[in-house]
Amino acid sequence: FASSHLCLSLGYSPREFCKITTGDLFVDLPAVDSIDSDHFSGIVSIRAKDKSISKVYLYLKILRGQETEIFGICYPEIGGHTDVTDAFADYLLSFCDIFLYNPAVLLIARADSSIIAANYAAERFYGYAPAELMEMRVSDIDQLPPEIFAMEYASAFNGNKSFFIAQHKTANSLLYDVSIHVSVAALHGVPAICMIV
Repeated sequence: FASSHLCLSLGYSPREFCKITTGDLFVDLPAVDSIDSDHFSGIVSIRAKDKSISKVYLYLKILRGQETEIFGICYPEIGGHTDVTDAFADYLLSFCDIFLYNPAVLLIARADSSIIAANYAAERFYGYAPAELMEMRVSDIDQLPPEIFAMEYASAFNGNKSFFIAQHKTANSLLYDVSIHVSVAALHGVPAICMIV
């Protein structure tokens, strides 16, 4: 899982991004197995799809279990430092954990209904991997006629509606009546809608 903002800034689609390894992405990141603690922080080089290299401040949280999971936040490095601290990065990752592991189905979408984030519950409910969901629009899974969907979605996106009932289609073509609670926020300065399904 990666934000669509990060994917686009590096020239990848979400689906492409999910297929690359940390070794392909980060030029000078130590191997995760060689990191003794449960986190890593520092300025590292990141490689874009076009092979250009830039510096970022990277904070990784490493969860070791049967499978090792890595959660990270990176910020542009400017003049040898960033305005972020490890404590703040850890705080932000805690919110990422709340989003990703929340048992409620959560989607975040843009004004055009393109999905920019989906949690693991959404992956299980809809039957799509997060990278697949991030290449879809809410209108792809909502079964309302397009003109009615556009009116309902615009009303929610403009803050005029915070709840509605819809019918969503899963990857295996099952239809479910769902209630959707929405709130509007800004991500990277761009308006977005958060949906609890």
